Formats: sequence, C-alpha cells, structure tokens
Amino acid sequence: MEFVTTTEAGRMLGVGPDTIKKYYEVGIIDGHRLPGRGDLRIEVASVERVKGTRVSVPTASSSAVE
Repeated sequence: MEFVTTTEAGRMLGVGPDTIKKYYEVGIIDGHRLPGRGDLRIEVASVERVKGTRVSVPTASSSAVE
C-alpha cells in the first residue's frame, strides 16, 4: 500500500488538508495515524476511489434537528 500526507491527498482532490482530515474522521477515505505525533497518512487507493465523485460531509449545523 502507498500512503501520502494530508497535504498531498488534498492536492490530489483539490481540497485542503483539513478537509482530508474530516474525510478520514467520517470514513470517506482510509488511512492511519503515525505513532508519536499522530500525523495522518492517507491511502492513495482511497484517494483515487474518491477522486471524481461528489463528497458530502455532515456538519454540526446540517445535522441539527429543529
């Protein structure tokens, strides 16, 4: 398996590293945290799978019930 940083994954998808972190947190893309500082490494295959698709990430305001 090949892995990239959140910055590199973001460049591949045209989004920022914070968006990649959110995608990881909600399970849209796969990866793992490195021991120590806990930096994320994202699977290239996972990025390729998401590339070209429309991704929607739930936010606190969109999940609130009125």
